[in-house]
Amino acid sequence: LSSFASSSSGAEDVSSDTYLDESPPIFSGVCKKKPTLSVCFDGEDPQVCGCDGETYLCRQDAYYYGINVDYVGSCTPSPDRYIVNAASPNKRAITIANGGGSCAPGTNIQLFHQVNGDYQKWIYHYDTGVIESVACPGMVLNIDGGSNSNCADETNIILWHESGVQWEKWMYSPKEKIISMYCKDKVLDIFNGSDDDGANIQLFHDTGGDSWNQKWNFE
Repeated sequence: LSSFASSSSGAEDVSSDTYLDESPPIFSGVCKKKPTLSVCFDGEDPQVCGCDGETYLCRQDAYYYGINVDYVGSCTPSPDRYIVNAASPNKRAITIANGGGSCAPGTNIQLFHQVNGDYQKWIYHYDTGVIESVACPGMVLNIDGGSNSNCADETNIILWHESGVQWEKWMYSPKEKIISMYCKDKVLDIFNGSDDDGANIQLFHDTGGDSWNQKWNFE
């Protein structure tokens, strides 16, 4: 399984009958036995992109071939992706406020319907955990107030220049949650569970289960 050598987990010695269970950047993973069957349910299990850059029918299919999952959705040639609410009827995406009119530090982050603009596109750097704006290179998703936020629920998410601090680092979980590496029980959340344009993106405790306002896909 040579593909694991380049994965974010850094694992190298994995036997041929195991796969590395998904591990966020910087954290170690767990080796598990590969499933003996590849079972995907049409219309229920989404395609996934493996760490080898290949598209698989579903997670189980990737694991069957011993490949870790990079993100939900088919592989794309470009690392630029929308971050779309997984349950939004309108496929609304994480967006720089005001149509990306400003790249200034502190610019608000919100939900908005997709308009094919770079201010809605992001690059998730798996090696460092930062989520960088395509429209504003060097600017990343950041917890407003940093260490002074005390990881409080409803803390605002803003655009800020990348500076290597923990409160600008995130990990994408198998449950489609984007978890803060600084506030490890907090995730990206839509204020009041709104699906409206302009709904605020905030930090909030993981409410567990299938809370739709906390689930995201990279597309």
